[in-house]
Amino acid sequence: RPGGITEVQNQLKNHKQTLLEYVVTDNAVFVFVLNGKQFEVKRLSRDALKNVSVLKELYNTGPVRFSVASYQLFNTLIQPVERYITTKQLVIIPDNELFYLNFEVLISDSSTHDFSKMNYLINRYEISYQLTTSALLFDHKQNSPEDKALLFAPVFTDVMKQRYLQSVGDSSLADRQYFTLMRQPFIIRAAREIGKLIRSDLFAEQAAIESEFKQRASQYNILHLGTHAEVNNSSPLQSRFFMAKPLKEDSTDRDDGYLYAYEIYAMQLRADLAVLTACETGSGNWRQGEGVMSLAHSFMYAGCPSVVMSLWKIDEKSSADIITTFYKYLADGKTKSESLRLAKLHHLQSAGSTLAHPYFWAGMTLVGSEDPLFESPFYAK
Repeated sequence: RPGGITEVQNQLKNHKQTLLEYVVTDNAVFVFVLNGKQFEVKRLSRDALKNVSVLKELYNTGPVRFSVASYQLFNTLIQPVERYITTKQLVIIPDNELFYLNFEVLISDSSTHDFSKMNYLINRYEISYQLTTSALLFDHKQNSPEDKALLFAPVFTDVMKQRYLQSVGDSSLADRQYFTLMRQPFIIRAAREIGKLIRSDLFAEQAAIESEFKQRASQYNILHLGTHAEVNNSSPLQSRFFMAKPLKEDSTDRDDGYLYAYEIYAMQLRADLAVLTACETGSGNWRQGEGVMSLAHSFMYAGCPSVVMSLWKIDEKSSADIITTFYKYLADGKTKSESLRLAKLHHLQSAGSTLAHPYFWAGMTLVGSEDPLFESPFYAK
């Protein structure tokens, strides 16, 4: 049941949040601003949205090009409504190409070309995203089995690939793409560190097979997938995560080593959070579009009210470090959005000019409920 404006305002007031909902049309951008007291609508220029593509392809974007695009987007999307932002917490409902913009990287002035000194929006606001306004009104209290995380990290070592080839027997029958997947040493290191912070079960390397995830996922409060992903924009339900290839002794007829979006949609999850730290596949083309959102949305549809996901191809080492710090704050009882923001600020404070580039810290975003997972500090027993 969609809620009325008053109901949404009460929710925002209780959570000390301001909501910005953007609607992109052929000719303009409309933003609906809602806080505990006000409801405003503004018509904005669509021209600046051409800069979104610059901020989607951050890897090779230099500081001058970045600051021009980022500052123009700030002036278009945030500055006209900033007087109505009365809280530190911002909830943004994007539309169209804005789904692939992390508002945290927008800058409120263009006076410096040093990435470590730019005045990013993350310095002023704690930003999370929602897919719809009505999602704000959902009761996110899950009937979770216990406060425990399921950590999956296939890693894709050379030994795993050799064992898979031996198991198949005939190399012409092997899935060649499996052999091109890059090893992920920082992701497994992060998973082990996370295991020291919160109670968890880790399935690493060959143990991280698809059938184990499907069998166990409904029993955990946190689902953590540190792996490769492949986005399919022409058929978003075919977007998929890569798991360890099953060997003959642990195989089932339906276990092909891929966890597809359509399979996740069909699951019944009771987790409060899914963390998807998926890097690009190594095939080199992480295209933007519906496909990226489909992997996060599949977890939300299956019953998971919050997803931390990557908006673009992410750097494995820096994102693994940020996610580890995110779990530290989460275990301290902080909200999900505050935990992710503090983890990114921690990275920025210790990063030099090179690693302060948003490519290294801004890829991960929170979609959904920002509520804390633990009411008081909670550590691994």
